[in-house]
Amino acid sequence: MKTLLDSIKVLWRMGMFFSPKNTAILVVDAQAEYCSAAEGGNSHTEARAVTIQSLMPAFRKAGIPVYAVHYDGLEKKREDIRFHIFTPEQSDEVSRKNHTSAFHQTPLHEKLKLRGIKNVLLCGFWADACVAATATDAKSNGFNVCVLRDMTAGLAERHEQAAENRLSAQGIFYANSNEVLSAARLTGKLR
Repeated sequence: MKTLLDSIKVLWRMGMFFSPKNTAILVVDAQAEYCSAAEGGNSHTEARAVTIQSLMPAFRKAGIPVYAVHYDGLEKKREDIRFHIFTPEQSDEVSRKNHTSAFHQTPLHEKLKLRGIKNVLLCGFWADACVAATATDAKSNGFNVCVLRDMTAGLAERHEQAAENRLSAQGIFYANSNEVLSAARLTGKLR
């Protein structure tokens, strides 16, 4: 029963216009330097990278386009980006950013609008930095924004909680991926 109520809450908070056709998922900074325990991450970020990789097929199957946004000062070929565990598929859009926000001085806003996207699901690294900045800019650009709690990590859980408190106060909401996928099923768009 809790899942049904949570799913209805997701639909309500996303303006009841939630469907795979007007929703995109942004995977922010899923590179080794941010989520690998051997580099800049830890066991928690490593576990979230596994969660992202394991759940992404469900979003793709639903018809929700995937945008993998990576931080880098230089333009690189797709195969030279050091994604960690999460691997973008050929159908996924891969784009570079050189700022904390994926919207800052990038064509992301225009690409999403051209595709008819109204809802942005966010996940990735780090909850209190790049994910938070991207969420704030997405909201200010007119998108409904949902951060996927179980697919997002900071270096410490206290950083994740601080980001959630700050972003929730701005009207950005949080849900777990199962709640969002259930909400998509409720709209009758997923089978």
